[in-house]
Amino acid sequence: MPSRSVRESQFATSAAPTKMSSGKCLTLILLLAGWLTGVSGFKFDASAYCDLPYCGANNVVCLKTNYSFECRPMAKFVKLKHYKTEILGAINGFRNKAAIGLTRYLMPAGRMARVDWSDELEYFARADLMTCMPLPRPCMTSPNIPNIGSIFDTDGYQGKEKKNQEVVLNIMSKWFDEGEYVTKEQLMYLEERKDSKSTYRPVLLMTDRNTLVGCSALKFTEDRNNYFYLSCCFSTVGMKHTAIYQIAMSAGALCKRRDVQFKNLCALGEKYPDNMKIYSDQYMR
Repeated sequence: MPSRSVRESQFATSAAPTKMSSGKCLTLILLLAGWLTGVSGFKFDASAYCDLPYCGANNVVCLKTNYSFECRPMAKFVKLKHYKTEILGAINGFRNKAAIGLTRYLMPAGRMARVDWSDELEYFARADLMTCMPLPRPCMTSPNIPNIGSIFDTDGYQGKEKKNQEVVLNIMSKWFDEGEYVTKEQLMYLEERKDSKSTYRPVLLMTDRNTLVGCSALKFTEDRNNYFYLSCCFSTVGMKHTAIYQIAMSAGALCKRRDVQFKNLCALGEKYPDNMKIYSDQYMR
C-alpha cells in the first residue's frame, strides 16, 4: 500500500503513473478540456490571463494541452465544491488554533483572515491536477490574485473506496500536523528550514493574508489500490524574508471586525493590500 508523501514535493512511489496510448490521451484531453471550461461561477478569458507579467503564456490555465501523459486514462475528477463547507471548516478551524499560537513558542496572530471559497482558485486547482505531477510546480497568476500559492498532494490505500470527503480531510489533517515544525524564527522572518522538516504547507495555511482557497481532486483505482490526488490553490504564497503573520498580545486584536464563528480570526472582508503586489522573487518553493 503506497504511503502519502510527507513533503509537498513528493508522491508515494507506488502512485507514480505510467504512460497511456496517444488515442486514449487525446480523448481524455478533449473530455477534460470541456469539463474544465464548464466550471460554474467562473468564466475563463484567455486575453485576461495569458499575457500577465509573471507567467505570460506559461500560466497553468493557458497551456493548450496541459493534460499530462503521466495521468491515468480512467481517472475521474471530484468536484470538491460540494464539500466546501467541510473543507473551509477544517482550514479555518486550523487557522483559528494557529491564531492563538500553534505551539508554546509562537505568539498570537493579530490579524489572521478567515478563508472563503473561490471558484477562480478552484479552476486553477483543476488545471493543476491535469498535470498529475507535483513537480515542477506550474506557474500560476491571475489579474485578481497575483500571488497564487498551491499544495498538490496524494493519498493511496487498499480495500473499499472511501468517501471523497473523508479522504480530503485526512490528507489535510497531515498538513495541519506539520504546523508543529514552524519555528519562532520563521514566524518573524520566513526562511526554509535547514533540516528535512518541510514547512511549506503549514506556512501557507498560517499566513495571515490568506483569504481565499479553491480545491479540486482526481481519483482512480488500479490493481485494487485506490489513488486520490488533491490540489488546493490559495490567494497568497509563503513569502521569504517576511513575517508569516503580524503578532499581537491576543489573537484577532488588530482585526477591523472579528469573525463570529472563528473568534480568533478576522471576519470575511478584511483587506490585505499586499495581496495585490507581485513578490515572485520571494516565493517559498
